[in-house]
Amino acid sequence: MFAACYDVPVDPEALLERVGLLDKKKSYPEKLSGGQRQRFSIATTLVNQPRVIFLDEPTTGLDPQARVNLWDMIREIKAAGTTVVMTTHYMEEAEELCDRLAIMDQGKIISMGSPAELIERLLASGFRKPEVRRQASLEDVFLTLTGRSLRDESPDPETRRGHAPAAAVGGLVDYGSRYHTSPRHGVHIRAAILAFN
Repeated sequence: MFAACYDVPVDPEALLERVGLLDKKKSYPEKLSGGQRQRFSIATTLVNQPRVIFLDEPTTGLDPQARVNLWDMIREIKAAGTTVVMTTHYMEEAEELCDRLAIMDQGKIISMGSPAELIERLLASGFRKPEVRRQASLEDVFLTLTGRSLRDESPDPETRRGHAPAAAVGGLVDYGSRYHTSPRHGVHIRAAILAFN
């Protein structure tokens, strides 16, 4: 249907395989999980091999594993030569994916540059982060326990419930003495946003 809109030939299975949904080729979109729906949505934008695609907060509402999987797919799209323009409220996402970004406040662009440039400007202004970050976070625990490979994400909330987060928290409590705090980065991009507000 989408190919007909652009009058271009397309291999549906190859496109679904590109976004990791080949095993769902007989499923209806409403039966897909949130992460799978996002990947399907991106697949429809790739039908006519665009030079630029726009993604509006593509990972909002996704669990950590689905978010990282979507990040990998966005990187692959960029590597294939397509420009990706996206909006996000997640500063970690902006730092991971963006070559260049614009920080907006109340509808106005207040700063532009690469993540590294924005951080360097902030450090040059004398900013120093008062808190020290751990070497690992609960999100790291979750991703390690569940793995980063694509999994069968059920759209049923009851099916998606599991014990991994509880086990992760329990593991951190039991082995808390093994976690030592040390700076992960000199400053995080989130601090740049706070400093501009």
